[in-house]
Amino acid sequence: MNEACAEVQGNAQAEIQALIASAGLEPTLENAAAIYALTATPDDVRDNLNLEGRHPYRFAKRAFDMTASACGMILLSWLIVGTAVAVKLTSPGSVIFKQQRVGKNKELFNIYKFRTMRIDTPDLPSHMIDANDWLTPIGAVMRRLSLDELPQLWNIFRGDMSAVGPRPALWSQFDLVAERDKYGANCVRPGLTGWAQINGRDELTIESKAMRDGEYVANRGVAFDLKCFFGTFAKLFTGAGVVESTVPGHDSELDDAEDLSCAEAIKAGEMAEEEKGSAA
Repeated sequence: MNEACAEVQGNAQAEIQALIASAGLEPTLENAAAIYALTATPDDVRDNLNLEGRHPYRFAKRAFDMTASACGMILLSWLIVGTAVAVKLTSPGSVIFKQQRVGKNKELFNIYKFRTMRIDTPDLPSHMIDANDWLTPIGAVMRRLSLDELPQLWNIFRGDMSAVGPRPALWSQFDLVAERDKYGANCVRPGLTGWAQINGRDELTIESKAMRDGEYVANRGVAFDLKCFFGTFAKLFTGAGVVESTVPGHDSELDDAEDLSCAEAIKAGEMAEEEKGSAA
C-alpha cells in the first residue's frame, strides 16, 4: 500500500478511534454494538437510497440467493467434500472455522470458511506476522481458487449473506463500518462478492472500499447484481481473485492483510505509548 493510501486509511481510523476514546469504550467484541452505535447513516442518505428497495427486486434477490446457494451446494458437493477431506488430511485441526462478521444493520453473525491457516499460528495482530509462513500445505491454492469461501453458500442460504453485496466487515473493523454508514452500506445484506471486490479488493483503502460499497447500494438492482456476479467470474477466470486475503489475528484468520483493523490499530497505539513511558 503506498503512502497516500496509508494516509487516507489512517484518517478513517483516526476518526473512529477518537469517537471510541471519547465514549470511554475499549475496542472489544463485547463493546462492538456500542461502538457501531456511535455512527449512523444520515436520514437524507437513507431517504435517497430507498434502502428497503422495491418489493419485486427484494423478492427476486432472495429467491436467487436461496436457489443459487442450494444448487451450488448440491452441484459442488463433490468439491466441498473433497476440499474438506483435503484440509483434514493435510493439517491437524478443524476443517471449518467460524468468525464474527458485521451483517445487515450492523448485527453480528458467524461466517464460515474452510481453514487455510495452521492451528499453531501465533495469535498476533496481522501486521506482526507473515501469513504465508503459516498457511497449510494447500492453503495458498485454496485461497487462489477461492475454495475456502465455499462454506459461505450456507451463509447465503440461511440469509446471513447474499450472493452480491458489500463484503461483511470483521467485527473489529470499526473504521470500515463507520465509513460505510456514510453511504448506507451497512443497511443491506452483505455479500459473497460485490462491486468493491471486482474494482480493487484489498488494494482499496478503507474510504475507497466504503465508497464502492456505497455505489453498489445506490445502483443495486437485478441488472447491477448480475454485472457484479458475472464480473466475479471474469476475475476468477483471469486468476485475479475477488475475495479478500486472510491472515491470522484475534479470530485466527483475519482479513485485509495490509489493512490493520481498527482494534489492532488502537492496541498498537496503546503499546507504543506504554513503550514510550517505559523508556522515559
